Amino acid sequence: GLATTGIAVALLLPAVQAAREAARRSSSRNNMKQMGLAMHNYHEVYGHFPAGTHPNEKLKPEKRLSWMAIVLPFIDQNPLFEEIDFEESWDDEVNQEQMQRRIQVYLNPGFGDVDSEYGLAHYVGIAGVGKDAPTLPARHKRAGIFGYNRKSRLRDITDGSSNTIMVMEAIKNFGPWG
Repeated sequence: GLATTGIAVALLLPAVQAAREAARRSSSRNNMKQMGLAMHNYHEVYGHFPAGTHPNEKLKPEKRLSWMAIVLPFIDQNPLFEEIDFEESWDDEVNQEQMQRRIQVYLNPGFGDVDSEYGLAHYVGIAGVGKDAPTLPARHKRAGIFGYNRKSRLRDITDGSSNTIMVMEAIKNFGPWG
């Protein structure tokens, strides 16, 4: 009776947990696939991938809006994109309400809810290798896709886009998507 039920639950629990973890991994892969498609669609329209930050010489790179804000129309978030003032910083008062919004594509379901003033991103765009990576030219051997002002093109990826990591999951220190 009761002992048999307890054993059955103990045997089923790892299987249920494994199934949930597999579903979370699948959902996260789908998020990254959507971001990749957004990047390629952006490239198709503009002839290059978005820069890591929205071009704005009056702002320091860490205050500029990110590539995640730039590709919003390509992940079915055009109304939100239209509300953002790209001439101001991501944390400026004029953008505060918009930056608080949670974008499901930018959230890894495996991380659960993290309390934050801003909508977070559980993914990061790859600028390249080294502290100076965001400032390197597109064809530099250590350059990734997302430099501050870099507008990488498919032809700049000499080993092919299928061999290049554009976006990956972050594991801690989640920042605002904006």
